Formats: sequence, C-alpha cells, structure tokens
Amino acid sequence: MRLQLNCLKCLFDRHFQRACAQPDREKAVEYMMEFCRIVGDLEPDAPAPLIAPRMNDVYERLFGASDKYEKIKKRSNDYVEAKAENISNIIDQSQDPILAALKYARVGNYIDYAALGDDVSDETLDELLDSALDDDINMDEYRRMMGDLETAKSLVYITDNAGEIVLDRLLIERLMKRFPQLDITVAVRGNPIANDATREDAAYVGIDRLVRVVDNGSRIAGTYLPDIGDELRGLLDSADVIIAKGQGNFETMHGCGLNVYYVFLCKCELFRTMFKVPQLTGMFVNENRV
Repeated sequence: MRLQLNCLKCLFDRHFQRACAQPDREKAVEYMMEFCRIVGDLEPDAPAPLIAPRMNDVYERLFGASDKYEKIKKRSNDYVEAKAENISNIIDQSQDPILAALKYARVGNYIDYAALGDDVSDETLDELLDSALDDDINMDEYRRMMGDLETAKSLVYITDNAGEIVLDRLLIERLMKRFPQLDITVAVRGNPIANDATREDAAYVGIDRLVRVVDNGSRIAGTYLPDIGDELRGLLDSADVIIAKGQGNFETMHGCGLNVYYVFLCKCELFRTMFKVPQLTGMFVNENRV
C-alpha cells in the first residue's frame, strides 16, 4: 500500500515534534532536513512504515539512542498479563471462544505508541476491553476464515505490538484447541521498532512455549515482503491462512494476494477515511475481498 498524502502530513508533524523537543536547534533542523531527504528518496509505491527505521538511524546519530520503548513494552506486557486470566475465563464462558478471543485480540491493537504516541492510556484500554465482546465484526469473513481453517494445514499469525501480544496468545491457544491439525507459526519483528513485539516479547508472554516463533528479519513496522527474511517469506507463501495484526501489516502487505485476514483498529485519519468509520473502530477484512 503506497504512501498516502495524509500519511506525509502525519509523519512530518510527528518528526517535527520530535525535533522540537531537542535543545540543539541546529541538529533539530538537520533532523528535519534528513526527513525530507528520506521521503524524497522513497520509491513511488513505498509504504509509510519504511520511513521509521531510517529516521531512527538519523535520530541516534544526532541525539543518541533511547530506551523509551523498552520500558513501555515491558509495562504493556505486564499490564495486559495481569488481566489475562480473567479475560481467558470470559472467553471460555462465551458461546464461541474463538470469536470472543478474536475480538479481544483486535482490541489489543490499541496499544500502539507508533500511531497514537502518548495518547495511549490505561483508561481507554480498559474501556475497550470491557466492551470488546459487544463490538461488531464482519461475520461473513469470520465464517470464511473458520471454513478456511477447517481444511488448512498451516497458519502464520503475524503479531504487532507488545501488550497486545498477550491477547494474541489467548486467541492462539483457542485456535490450537479447535484446530489441532494446524501447524501454527507466530511472526514477530526482527529488530526493535517502536513498541512492536520481538522474539523477546513472545518469550516474555510465553508464546514460544506454545508454537514456533520466527522473526521477520526486519525492523520495519510491518511485514514488507521485499525486506523480510527467507524463512518467513517461505512460510507466508506456503501458508493456507495468514492472520496479520495492526495497521502497519495492512500497509505493508495489502496487495500481496495471499490469504490474509487483517485484524486491527482504525487509529489514524488514513484508515478512518479509507473504511469510513470513527476512531478506534475494529476491522476484520480479507486481503482478496477488502
């Protein structure tokens, strides 16, 4: 999905604020000049997530490294883990545990510091979790996915953010129980980028004790097929079903033609406009029918 005009404005504003927070004004100007250069050098069909890792390199060169997201990720994992047992009980008491777990996993996509920045709050997350089962979902697509999984041999589940990955685990556990024939692989980011989940996060919340975990070999905030490692690319190409969490995965994968079910909340103007929905509306769409 190529870079859109409103993405450019959003990215410019975000990096402008980042530059303004620096006391060295000359370096701040250099930072924004680098932003303009990087955007200008992008290929016409490049998706927006390609910009973040390049700008992080510029930031570290000019201002030094930051461990901000390392602390945020641990806190997010711990915060959601503390709620996991109660949510798990609610899921198991529901009429359709996979549907219930899917709704909770979708709500977890709120924990996105790249898209929402410091606007992410415990209060809003709690409200979303409390109302998760009341949220609408495209039941036609859900029935199609369940039908696909009945005959599928392989599933690749692409995660997005730390914290959210705890709720992904609850869904994966139900998928394993309902479809024991499935060979499930969980994919995470290859290197730290914002608060996206990595191998360390998957291990921290115990997903690696359930299924195989692979990283995508990339630090792009998504799954940009030209940049991922051979192992994951082979798994995706041969997968019967793919579940991809988050806006970044939609931005980088849409158009791939694979059997991808995208699960995310609409958190920015581009997605609200694209799907004609209010802020934080949950989406569940298939690559070949969206």
